[in-house]
Amino acid sequence: MHRIGIVSDCPLRRHQVQTALTELGFSVVCSREPARIQEEARIPEGPEVWVLILKAEDLWDEVTDLFLEQDAVPVLFDEEEIPQRQTGDYLIWKRRLQVKLEQLCGSSEEASEGSEPAEVAPLQQARVAPLPMPHYLEGMAAGMPAADVVLLAASLGGPAAIKTFVDCLPPNLPVGFLYAQHIDDQAAQVLVRVLGRDGSYPLAEVVEGQPVRTGEITLVPIAQQVTFDDRGLARLTQKAWPGAYNPSIDQIMLNAGDHFKSRLRVIFFSGMDNDGSRAAPILKAYGVQLWAQDSESCANSSMPDAAFATGCVSFRGTPAALAEKLLKSLENDALIKRRNNPQDTAL
Repeated sequence: MHRIGIVSDCPLRRHQVQTALTELGFSVVCSREPARIQEEARIPEGPEVWVLILKAEDLWDEVTDLFLEQDAVPVLFDEEEIPQRQTGDYLIWKRRLQVKLEQLCGSSEEASEGSEPAEVAPLQQARVAPLPMPHYLEGMAAGMPAADVVLLAASLGGPAAIKTFVDCLPPNLPVGFLYAQHIDDQAAQVLVRVLGRDGSYPLAEVVEGQPVRTGEITLVPIAQQVTFDDRGLARLTQKAWPGAYNPSIDQIMLNAGDHFKSRLRVIFFSGMDNDGSRAAPILKAYGVQLWAQDSESCANSSMPDAAFATGCVSFRGTPAALAEKLLKSLENDALIKRRNNPQDTAL
């Protein structure tokens, strides 16, 4: 059976979730208070998936960082209220919890009791030194409307990979970022806070009527689709994302591609399943450049592998290599613009 770990600052919730998981055939091998993990400054060995239930999130920033910054073991944020045990809603909640966990580690019948425990990740990732700004690429002040946009698409293992990618980038690039991450709505605010801390490119939520801006990473919303009008301004619709994942990477690729066309780049990072692969041929026809993280550096390579299998991905590499590729691509575009401008005598 699959091994699950629980972290919660509410003893009742720990007991309720442990009881439900045991009834579902999972093995709860670790149940901890966040204060203990914070004191030990390490993630215990053993679980294949961690379930985090932190009611006082602001008190446990360090613990949340610890789990989000590692990509060896998947993390499920579960903040749903647990219904009364003798109700139909309880059975629905328990089934939903089962489905989420099986998506992360496979059905409980397929578990191997003799498998090795996952490697423990360090408390903090080593800070990556940013690459220098390319010689022929001019920086742009943060907060300006971005003419060129990079869509970062990710699922399981994505936050750690994207953090490394962004840390490699010099500040003030003349580009804006959209970030589509498969994640529960309850965890979106945590993701914004953790990944946006101490970086050159803070995370921000989509704002109705605002363009994608330089110097920011705009998080694609979970609950509703975002489109872009003729001026590139974000429009929050009342439509839910289609398909099994929120947000749908296929759909945000199409929505962004409709406006930005060849001024959009898409990078597939670590993640499960094949979201994004259906839209890849359409975006390639728009002239969009599509790149992907290599299999070896992914926590789960299903998503980038599926995109690569379409034949539309022109480059694969580690997060650091992808950052270098972006800088070279932006510099190449800048050189082409200069050469096509007869008034520019810099070259």
